[in-house]
Amino acid sequence: MLFQAKATYEVAVEQGHTVATLDEFGTAQDLFRMKLGNIPPKTNVNIKLAYVQVSGLLIEYMRL
Repeated sequence: MLFQAKATYEVAVEQGHTVATLDEFGTAQDLFRMKLGNIPPKTNVNIKLAYVQVSGLLIEYMRL
């Protein structure tokens, strides 16, 4: 899946589309890297990222 996302990103960049991708950075599961492609000069970019992680404690509670 990750390979397919990278390939789709590269194709979009080559075709001149404005595109973004986000993936986990290294081995940390809570650190991410975002790549932006074909952002025109002097363009304002607003990025909003929402990150939700289910607590293991909550999962144990739900099993009871």
